[in-house]
Amino acid sequence: MGVWSFKLLFGVGGRIPYAMEAWFGLDQQAFWLQGLGGVLIVHAMTMYPYFFLTVSAALANSDASLEEAAASMGAGKARIWATVILPMLTPALVAGSLITFMSAMSSYTAPLLFQYTDVMTQQIVIAKTNGDMRLASIISTALAIISIVFLAIIRSYEQRKVYRTQSKGGGRKRSTVTSTPVKVLLLVIAAPTTLFLVLPIVMIAVLSFTAKGGWLQSVLPNGYTLEWWAQLFSGAEFWRPVTNSLLMSVIAVGGAMILGAGAAYVMSRLQFRGKLALDIAIMLPWALPGTVVAINLITAFSSPSPFAFGQVLVGTFAILPLAYFVRFNPLIFRSTFASFSQLDPNLEDAARSLGATWWYAFRRVVLPLISRGIMAGALLAFVDGVGEFVASILIYTPAWVPLSIAINNENYQGNIGTGSVYGMIQVLLVLGVLIVTRRMEAREATATAL
Repeated sequence: MGVWSFKLLFGVGGRIPYAMEAWFGLDQQAFWLQGLGGVLIVHAMTMYPYFFLTVSAALANSDASLEEAAASMGAGKARIWATVILPMLTPALVAGSLITFMSAMSSYTAPLLFQYTDVMTQQIVIAKTNGDMRLASIISTALAIISIVFLAIIRSYEQRKVYRTQSKGGGRKRSTVTSTPVKVLLLVIAAPTTLFLVLPIVMIAVLSFTAKGGWLQSVLPNGYTLEWWAQLFSGAEFWRPVTNSLLMSVIAVGGAMILGAGAAYVMSRLQFRGKLALDIAIMLPWALPGTVVAINLITAFSSPSPFAFGQVLVGTFAILPLAYFVRFNPLIFRSTFASFSQLDPNLEDAARSLGATWWYAFRRVVLPLISRGIMAGALLAFVDGVGEFVASILIYTPAWVPLSIAINNENYQGNIGTGSVYGMIQVLLVLGVLIVTRRMEAREATATAL
């Protein structure tokens, strides 16, 4: 939905180019986003949360006293950033880089809507459409190899140094900016950036109140209506895609939190051969396009399988939560692994030496310190699960239509208003989860401080 609304805003015939043409009396649109430029900007807009959430969790877990110690020894702010803060943020930056790189490699919707076919995901679909499954398999394998090589390189860089702290972290207080020029500079940067990020949501909101056919050749809609929002009270059928996506995403995220956090613990605390192979196995589903993952799941579970207790999963409710779990488990794993990389294992060992059981030490010492990493990954996984489209379009069933498919179906049928209402519900769901997550983190931080 975000990519689609971005295209409506800045694509060929988009509202922003059209408004500039009308307001400035131009003979034609001054600009529009298309091709590679549009894809890159959309990727930057939609993938920055991978860095924001992982780095935010890392900053919350870092110890502010380290910065104070460096400052007391005469280090300036730039030196503190270069020698204290950035090294401690390395695991989070690595996690964000890895997730973003693999997301861009496997992106399908943005190149499709901005008509840029010179990417591997588009070539895979083109090859499959032409019936050349051999070529599609070759391209898919090449895409996976590129992601694996990038993973190996970035893991090698990460392992060169130790980024752990022996303190409990937390307790970081926000600094107040007192310099007027700095305030003005930050405002000049933040205001247009925030507007740019919020515009797609505003676009969806306006469309949800626009009368059918009321926004064609005009800068602003010619007519408004509450007809689309009235469907909220039309019965259970309207809400079915919402409840379907919510249920599927919660199941997938719950399973991924258990497996992803467990795998991150094993990878960070145990020494064994094949750690890189395990890392690759966990991250590979995120590197592959959703279409490839969906086709593999169809192949694996279209007949009775021991992994499904002898059941056929294709065509049932279970196949979509399974697909979401496989696709988004890497997000929680990588975010949690970054938190573990900051945490010194001596803290857990100290608790064990005082008589605590492994479970007690993990629950009272380790878990509070990595919880922000887990929640950051879970939030990313939930957001992507609620909006997942590429894999869903291949494996959903009419009895279990997810929200993303409902939005696509409504837009395809010309019911832009209904699709926009669904889009706003999607935004509100994510906003609600974000608010709950932030309150949980604030409550936990208060309890830890006490």
